[in-house]
Amino acid sequence: IDLQYQKGVANTLDELAYLAVRSLKYTRSLVLAGAATELRSALRATGRPASRLKLRQVVDEARERLSPETAANAWRAGRCLSIEQVSRFAADANADSIPTGSSRDR
Repeated sequence: IDLQYQKGVANTLDELAYLAVRSLKYTRSLVLAGAATELRSALRATGRPASRLKLRQVVDEARERLSPETAANAWRAGRCLSIEQVSRFAADANADSIPTGSSRDR
């Protein structure tokens, strides 16, 4: 998958994480944010400062609303999903649980 496409996927995941936290779907938000962060890390891309700040606020709000264990598990799960897996998760607007069966061991 080409680099620009992957950056666009990461940006879209950020926006979906924002929408999830606004919809009170905190677990979903952390899964999506974790996936976006992992994708950027793999690309060695940092994102725009304003986008990073917005994502940080989303993550902080979601973590405040969940138990530390649930928050950590959701974040970790998002970071372990393949692009195909996170695409399926993101496409299901009702998904608000921690996905299982990640493609990477972390």
